[in-house]
Amino acid sequence: MQRRWLRTTMVLLAAALLPTAAAAQTEMTAEGHGMLLYTHALTLEYDGNSQTGGAFSVAGDIALRGRFVGRAQLDILNPGSLSGDNAENVQSGLAFVGSLGYRWQPAGPSRYSVDILGHAGYSQVTYATTGTTEFTDASPQFGFGVAPHVNFTDRLAVSFQFRFLRGADVGEGTAINRTDIGFGGRLTLF
Repeated sequence: MQRRWLRTTMVLLAAALLPTAAAAQTEMTAEGHGMLLYTHALTLEYDGNSQTGGAFSVAGDIALRGRFVGRAQLDILNPGSLSGDNAENVQSGLAFVGSLGYRWQPAGPSRYSVDILGHAGYSQVTYATTGTTEFTDASPQFGFGVAPHVNFTDRLAVSFQFRFLRGADVGEGTAINRTDIGFGGRLTLF
């Protein structure tokens, strides 16, 4: 069931980004960026527990005409960073989030831009309930976020993000909700 949700989310994201990539080739006004981020969850809620902790993220985005943005991001939870109820029981966690949105940039040459994004994705947390018995909560997620960028050069920037993601119950699992902030480097690839 969990793998079906992950596969479905990935197929939907690919279907959403393919027209953008095709249009980018014909428009010649597209930019692609790769990002490495550290994300800190102010809240990570699952199975009635609330945690805080960090994740390492890799992301890529395509900006069409400098305004319309499609982003894909993979977050890998660092279980050792968690604090909160039953944090010591968490074995692993990951999230895949696809985003579509708008990039706001002041007129003229500017070092600053802000992405306003709608998010859809999949998240899971695996933890030991008693002894060595493992259980995985998995949840589709929807939400929104803002991501400001500060450019140091034409190719290198610092990226920040703030995201609010709300989960939905699936099967026997419980909804996973997240509010997180992140920062890291952004490299213009094309």
